[in-house]
Amino acid sequence: GRKRPAATVLEPALSSSKSTMASPALTWAKLEYVVRPKDWNFGNENGLGDVETIGLSESKYRVGRSASSDLRVAFPYISNRHCVIFTNGEPVSKDDSGAGQGTGKKVVALKAYVQDLKSSNGTFVNGQEMQKGATKEIRSGDIIALSLRTTSSAFPFYRFEAVAFDESN
Repeated sequence: GRKRPAATVLEPALSSSKSTMASPALTWAKLEYVVRPKDWNFGNENGLGDVETIGLSESKYRVGRSASSDLRVAFPYISNRHCVIFTNGEPVSKDDSGAGQGTGKKVVALKAYVQDLKSSNGTFVNGQEMQKGATKEIRSGDIIALSLRTTSSAFPFYRFEAVAFDESN
């Protein structure tokens, strides 16, 4: 196998050594991944058969063309180290009483961020290009797109969805 630097984040496929129980690590968010033309958006989903859903359970995911990326995107316009999607574990409280089926439980999700790693062709959140090296908080429904200012005919899009969990134990 290839050698990895000691301080790298676990690949998503590996189970976390922090977990002492047999249950899988907490999935704190999901990404829906799809490749589509630039003018397409997630609201236009009829006939969409190839959305890949990725559960996020580690705290940090490196996105890029490099083989060492956690989420590898094999596109020529994507930088080897393009961006990072991560959480610091800070909770965002959710009020679950508004849905008409409130349980009184404390339901939380984790704050999430995307950081551009000074990518050549840009990281975009909801169509707005981030400054090189900048970090931005992302919320459920936000669309992260890579390299939108190139002449490619198709682009990688991620739709971010926070996963709420019950914390009232």
